[in-house]
Amino acid sequence: MLVEASSVLLRLTFAILLVGRWIHSVIASESTGAGGADFAELAHLHVGLNVSLYNKADVFDGYLVLCAQRMNGRRIIWDGPRIYHPSGNLYWGTTEWPARCMNAQVQTYSVGDGDEQVFTFWYDGFNNPYGVVLDNTYTRIAHIDPVGGETDLHEFRITPGRRTALMIVTKVMTLNLTSVGGPEYGQISTSIAKEVDIATSSTLWEWPVHEYLNFSSSNMALRPVDIAPDNIWDFAHLNAIEKDEAGDYLLSFRHYSMVVKVHGSSKTIIWQLGGKDSDFTFNNGSTFTGQHHPQWIPESNQTEMTVFDNGFDGCGNVSPWGTARGLWLRLDYKEWTVSLVQEFLPPKRRTAYAEGSVQVLPAAGDRSQGRNVLVSFGTSATIVEYAPDGTVVFVGHAEQVYRAFKYPRSAWSGAGLPEGWSESTPIPAPDDSPPQSIESIDETVSIGVGVSMVFGTGGGCRIWQALFGKC
Repeated sequence: MLVEASSVLLRLTFAILLVGRWIHSVIASESTGAGGADFAELAHLHVGLNVSLYNKADVFDGYLVLCAQRMNGRRIIWDGPRIYHPSGNLYWGTTEWPARCMNAQVQTYSVGDGDEQVFTFWYDGFNNPYGVVLDNTYTRIAHIDPVGGETDLHEFRITPGRRTALMIVTKVMTLNLTSVGGPEYGQISTSIAKEVDIATSSTLWEWPVHEYLNFSSSNMALRPVDIAPDNIWDFAHLNAIEKDEAGDYLLSFRHYSMVVKVHGSSKTIIWQLGGKDSDFTFNNGSTFTGQHHPQWIPESNQTEMTVFDNGFDGCGNVSPWGTARGLWLRLDYKEWTVSLVQEFLPPKRRTAYAEGSVQVLPAAGDRSQGRNVLVSFGTSATIVEYAPDGTVVFVGHAEQVYRAFKYPRSAWSGAGLPEGWSESTPIPAPDDSPPQSIESIDETVSIGVGVSMVFGTGGGCRIWQALFGKC
């Protein structure tokens, strides 16, 4: 009896500690300022990025934004959202968001009658992911919690209308899978692409993947039920969404190695790029495997796009190129072909088993000189910036980075550490001028990963099950 009572007491103590930590994270996340104004505190934060190359003359002069992680022995340490100077020195960070963060970026959000530049990211404080929107004082002004499934951290992109956001939820369903050699009552993990109202989290548009994609075209093998009776088939793995001005959507499916364009009103598939049922033929090394983050090149009239080619799809397929790559592609709708405009190779050739992004940066000076390109190589742990001719001008390293972005200094007016700041440096006066619109400076406001991983919420349940035997 004494042993049993001690066991119960130990479980209760552990539960109280967990709940206390959760309450602390909630209170911290509601705090005004979110730690953004304390320069002394900023100066002592873990930077989260190691820079091995910085060509000051040729890098794009803008803030680098990402969520980084590092390893402490075998333990993952999430440093939270970070903003860096072009050199890779820390501009802003905080200890108020100490758990998993993904998709940090600067975006434009319409509040009331005006537009506001905001800092956004997904946050998973206690296995309950939600979207965070901070203003330029780093105060939370919106909390997004989409319904209809488990929140997925792959996408958080504010649409051209500036009042809604694109997100993904996942859920497990039981379906008849006999058409693909599965059981009559098989389980799948399906994704639902959503457009939600930022202010209310209500769903305005959704696209359930399992209702539109052909199961037989998936590259993810369905394990026989006699070998894996409890197998949940992650057949598609949706990892990116972009909405264009016409109201149509671009979606990326890792386990199909395919990007599709979907009609916004009818929800029918307009075309498929890649995969087993591609409407396009690929030329001169333009194919991709297990891709992430496709997005249109501004001003190309949807004839050019960038894609991160992981070179590995988590389904047993490896690309013939033997490495992850950033791709700049051109689509020909008359001949229905794809050609490679430019590829961006990592300093060390290797595939990236998950994550990754490509961003064409705003033009600096004479547009005829081209534009720099920023590539996050995901789980390969490298962020590289390339000059227009492909020369590497910046290399940063973190344990892994889902996506990385750069924005002109004029696009963000939130306070931060000046370059080379020390505790003896005077604190600069705040900049009260409104930030320049991202669109007006030709920024790419698009942000668009997984090892067969589903960013879900099962861990919380397992903790309670360990404590009390149920959840």
